[in-house]
Amino acid sequence: MSLNVKWMDLLIEVAAEDEKLFAARGAKLVICIQRSITEEVGRRIERSIEMDGIERGNAAKIAGVTAFWIRKLKPLYVEPSAESSKTYAFINELVSIQVGVAICNRYFSDSGLKGIRVNRRVLKDWLTSLRYHSHSPQSAMIAFELLACET
Repeated sequence: MSLNVKWMDLLIEVAAEDEKLFAARGAKLVICIQRSITEEVGRRIERSIEMDGIERGNAAKIAGVTAFWIRKLKPLYVEPSAESSKTYAFINELVSIQVGVAICNRYFSDSGLKGIRVNRRVLKDWLTSLRYHSHSPQSAMIAFELLACET
């Protein structure tokens, strides 16, 4: 993959961090990752990069494509328990954005970028849009490009 982005490692890191964040707020949450779906996510990311001609694309473009396919194919689920409910229905959308941000922050190091983050209001709107509206890999690439430019 372009830039040697280790998106699966970031997906695992982000899911583990989210479990800790939810635990700190009193919610016992186990986020499960479906291996067969992540393998398909990887194939789709590669295909999108090849088809769009972004083999040498920057981290924001790779982040957008990766976030799109994680959100689209939904490899994550919350282990059912008495505490889990529709509150966690947005877990794939949340993690997809977080992985995209992590890609930008980890792989933009040589461009002088200090690190990007998404404020709460924008995150809430973005999550809702990803959940209920149509998006494309290109729209996700543009979103991450704009986010990276704002920093």
